[in-house]
Amino acid sequence: TTNVNGEIIRRYSADCNLISLLPFTTPHLPGDDVALDAFSAALATALAVRHLNEGDGSIVAEVQGLNETCPINFNLEHMNTEFNIRQTIVKLLDRFESEELSQACAVIGSKYSLVTGPTSITSNLHGYPQISGLSTSTVRIMVYAQMALKEHDCSDARILGRFS
Repeated sequence: TTNVNGEIIRRYSADCNLISLLPFTTPHLPGDDVALDAFSAALATALAVRHLNEGDGSIVAEVQGLNETCPINFNLEHMNTEFNIRQTIVKLLDRFESEELSQACAVIGSKYSLVTGPTSITSNLHGYPQISGLSTSTVRIMVYAQMALKEHDCSDARILGRFS
């Protein structure tokens, strides 16, 4: 579709709101390396979303022209995990249940499996896919999550109660 000046107007049939989980601040961890990595990952994710929307295949060839064949507008929002499982799950649940914000279509997991494991369960229970290009652990996630929940004085029932 074009406007009166002959400029192409992009029309989308759907929005895909991606929620990216990253530890921008880590109050209980020393050093700035964690947050610096999070900002780098945020920039890379923003570039990927831009390439999806513009059909720019300069980095991933398969994306070339995607904007002409796929009528989806990708949006990105970042959620600060603060490297805190309970807080992140509560924020994610609040986001899923929000009537003021556009519905999410997917979650991009955190860099750390300690957070990404439990959030992937949360996302899945609410019908949202979660992917993570940074987190790779699969075996010890729930053991670490239980340890962290106890350390932060959070019972499993307190968090799982939000699902009922």
